[in-house]
Amino acid sequence: MGIIHELESDTLLLGGTGELADDYELRHVLSAASAYLDAGQVDDAEDLIQEALETEPDHPSVQSLARRLAHVRGIPGPSDDPEGSTNRAVTDDVLMHFTAPLPGTEFQSPSIQRMSNAGEKYFANDRIYSALDLTQIMCSEAPDFLPAFVRLAEIKIALGKYDQAQTIYRNLKRRYEVDGEEAPWLVESLGISLNPGDTSALIGYAMTLIEAGDASALDPFVPEAIARAVDMNVVAARNLADAYIELRPDDESARRVYLHVLSATADTDELLKASRSMVDETSPIDLLTLRLGAELNAQDGKWIEWLERTLEAIRSEPACGDEVLATLRAVYGPALSPRTSLACALVLNALERWSTAVEVLDGFSVDALTTPVGRFAARFARAIALERTGHADASSAALEVAEEAYDLDIEPFARTTTLFGVSASPSEILGNFVRSAAGESPLDALVALKETNPDRLDVRLALADAYLTAGNVRESVKELRYVAEVHENSGNLQAMLESMRKISQAVPSNIEMKAKLIEGYLRRGILDDAVDELESIGGLYVDRGRNADAVAAFTRAAEIASALGDFARGNTLFDSAVNADPNNVPVRHAAVAFYLQTGSIDSAAEHLREVVRIALSVDDRDEAVAALHQIIALAPQDPGSYHKLGEVLTSLGEYTQAERVYRRLASMTPHDPVLQAKQSALAVLAATS
Repeated sequence: MGIIHELESDTLLLGGTGELADDYELRHVLSAASAYLDAGQVDDAEDLIQEALETEPDHPSVQSLARRLAHVRGIPGPSDDPEGSTNRAVTDDVLMHFTAPLPGTEFQSPSIQRMSNAGEKYFANDRIYSALDLTQIMCSEAPDFLPAFVRLAEIKIALGKYDQAQTIYRNLKRRYEVDGEEAPWLVESLGISLNPGDTSALIGYAMTLIEAGDASALDPFVPEAIARAVDMNVVAARNLADAYIELRPDDESARRVYLHVLSATADTDELLKASRSMVDETSPIDLLTLRLGAELNAQDGKWIEWLERTLEAIRSEPACGDEVLATLRAVYGPALSPRTSLACALVLNALERWSTAVEVLDGFSVDALTTPVGRFAARFARAIALERTGHADASSAALEVAEEAYDLDIEPFARTTTLFGVSASPSEILGNFVRSAAGESPLDALVALKETNPDRLDVRLALADAYLTAGNVRESVKELRYVAEVHENSGNLQAMLESMRKISQAVPSNIEMKAKLIEGYLRRGILDDAVDELESIGGLYVDRGRNADAVAAFTRAAEIASALGDFARGNTLFDSAVNADPNNVPVRHAAVAFYLQTGSIDSAAEHLREVVRIALSVDDRDEAVAALHQIIALAPQDPGSYHKLGEVLTSLGEYTQAERVYRRLASMTPHDPVLQAKQSALAVLAATS
């Protein structure tokens, strides 16, 4: 008796409704349509299927063939899922498994082989109902092909139809029991999938798979068996894990399972050796955590490096932080070592759970950490968390770690570590301390720190900031001067300039400081900043009535700006120079020369007119004549300049030159009787003088 007849009463074929086609004619039509599809005669098959749909549209066999036709045509077909969903509905009560390829398919007909291959592809692409259709047809057309029924059960599991899958499994088992045969491994795997609660059976089956040595047939049974065995049979778990990793040495999932077993069953040296050989910096976060757990118990100090890598991964993907915490706590239990507690606190800091981090850090003695670096890391992690929560102890905690960071055993680590997500260098810590403290408290502490570390320039800078915050500008500048001189003597001009800039900001009206800063900028080639400071110092000179110095500062700034190609700013700065001493003729002439160089003809002419005004106001008519000649050369069509030049020449008794000026002016306006009269009068005076 074939398998299909044994299962017929269990409602598993042709759509799963339990109603086989009793009508002989309909069955004949469907059989012919199926044959046409096998032979590739799609149009003939379609005619028969359309006829069946018209008479029995809801019959599952008709629906199955209609879907098969749709697949051949490459168009969507009807589904027996009311929502049209292909989502898998597997729960924790089963072990999802899909046998691919089906064993023995090569001995079946070409039609069965095609359906098996197509079903695998549909399942892999999450088209479960399409796979179901083909598998049901395959069972119908090859009723003695055992693997097809196993696959049908597997698809039922994927769809959440566990009762139907159980029925298939029971009937398959019964078939072998009746024949007095042992069920093959394919049927056993189906039983394990449906009854994963039988841990002993699961472990036994996993052992069988391992012994078979087929690396492709291990999932999901072997990993699940290992996970179960850890809690009830440690020896079996270890044996399975050893064999599993031997069969899949390069598989990431196998490494994950293996390291989990070692963390629960092996000594720390063995776990450390395995994690170092299997986990590198490119591994996913869960494997990084397992290696971190092993490194935390090592004696060579590499745990810092792996903690840094784990924290960097958490900062880039915060959602994995809870997984890291859970792994560390699961591996080491509630009684965490000081190092592991520190690691958990740093993870909490990375997740910005500051208060919880403080609780963890306060839950063990920092002195229990065996290295200075470890103790510093714990104290700094606590200082950060206190500062972020606004705790009253934040300042004192920051000062404590600042002092500790100067230790020769700690400073190299503090300057380079990425453990904290912020800089741990002493200068940064001091800056944070100054910003978080207030009143005399930071000053007292920093003065004491300076006394014990008088050559530490970052301490001096922090003290300068504290003095400035407290309003003691004099002491702040004193500290900054010291720092600037040390940098200057050592040839570190850039650092010297930074210190001078701080002084300039502290005492914005100190001309001496600004002058030295300008000199440094010019020596260093920082010309834009030099222009800014020259403009600033020029304004200070103006405020103090030192006009000549103001003119010199503005003029120099204008020349540098123009050399940099910023002609607009250069012109503006020269205007400032002129405004500082508006009646200074040499300054006006310098402005004229500058504007001519920069192509600002109109500005040059305007300043020459001012020279004329100034010269006439002091009766310096020769200066006025020279300026007017320059204006006419720059603006030859300006009649006002000709009039003014004619008047000045006439007043000087230079009648001949004056007559020439008016003659040229008359040529520009030939019908002006006043000009003609002036020209005639000057001609007479020139002739009689």
